[in-house]
Amino acid sequence: MGTSIVRRCLPGAGYRSDRYAARKITSEKCWVNCDVALGLLGNYPICRIVLTAIERLGWTNRKCTSNEELPVMTPKRFINVLPILLALSIAPLTVTAQDLTHLQARLEIAEQLTQYSYRWDSKDAKGFAELFTDDAVIERWGNGELIRGSRRFGRQAIYEYAKTSHEGRLSDRQTRHHMSGLIFIELSENTAVTENMGLITHQTADSGTPFISGSGIYRNHWKKTLNGWQLTKRVLFSDRVN
Repeated sequence: MGTSIVRRCLPGAGYRSDRYAARKITSEKCWVNCDVALGLLGNYPICRIVLTAIERLGWTNRKCTSNEELPVMTPKRFINVLPILLALSIAPLTVTAQDLTHLQARLEIAEQLTQYSYRWDSKDAKGFAELFTDDAVIERWGNGELIRGSRRFGRQAIYEYAKTSHEGRLSDRQTRHHMSGLIFIELSENTAVTENMGLITHQTADSGTPFISGSGIYRNHWKKTLNGWQLTKRVLFSDRVN
């Protein structure tokens, strides 16, 4: 009978020695604790990621639950994966200038999308219009068709639409644009196309609590200008049209 080391699986990710309790038991097989591997390779972030995945997979058909003791991997399995871990640990992580440019673009566009919500919902018509280029277009679609009267051409027309809406039909209520699920369909150095889900709520003095006014998918076309990323076209595909 050989001696094996098993680990106690506790909730949460990441490796810290104080998060696991190990004890010796008697078994016919000798198991290797992932903490041993981390002692050798733990200084390499990629190895930590791979070892985390190995532990999560468990190299076992049994599900790891809180307070359940499971073997992590056999020596044979560890030896098989060790060359991969070593190769990953010494491979340089190259980040190109294009990678950094795209990352910066994603962050800036996400910020502009947030500004879209804040400026409209705070009834800042001027600030809202500044998110668009001079020749921008906004429109709304429903049931597969362009909604009549929803299209506006140019920043000035967008400003007038926002101002009229804020001082008219929306003057007695607080609107909120809850944006989520931002994805990038296209992204280049100076242009981008994104989509995101939108849930619009209204709240009036009489309503007491917010109520859903509409929902849909926003498809936004962006252009990088001297003023940063701006919208050239905003299309709202409404889920339901009254």
